[in-house]
Amino acid sequence: MIMKQPAGPSGLRNGNLNNRLAVYRRYADVVRAQLRALQEEDVSRFQELAEDRQKIQDELGQDAPGIPASGESEADGQVLVDGVRDELEEVLALDRDIQNRLVRMRGKVAAQLRDISTRKGSAKAYLTRDSLSEVKGNARLNVRL
Repeated sequence: MIMKQPAGPSGLRNGNLNNRLAVYRRYADVVRAQLRALQEEDVSRFQELAEDRQKIQDELGQDAPGIPASGESEADGQVLVDGVRDELEEVLALDRDIQNRLVRMRGKVAAQLRDISTRKGSAKAYLTRDSLSEVKGNARLNVRL
């Protein structure tokens, strides 16, 4: 009797090189799209892609084997492996770029929040001031005797 290996998502758990490499490429595509969304300041798209990225990471799982080292695969597969290795190295660089952009954005937003909170005038203050002056302006003093 032949025992079947349990197939994980997309066959990743059985070590199928082609399936694993296809998932790594999808992962790289999602990270590239995340950077584009961030460059376009499309925060909702960035978040959607973050969810897609997490799904792919879950699909890959912690126990999925990594990309074979150079020389561990057949010659025609080695070209594919090297290409994906290059893509994943690019993903690391893109991740650093994404993180740097997010840190800069956070700094800009924090500065804007500080600016808003330290402004001397505000709509609330204007309303309060105008309400008080309206009451004072309409108050009449009866000086008739």
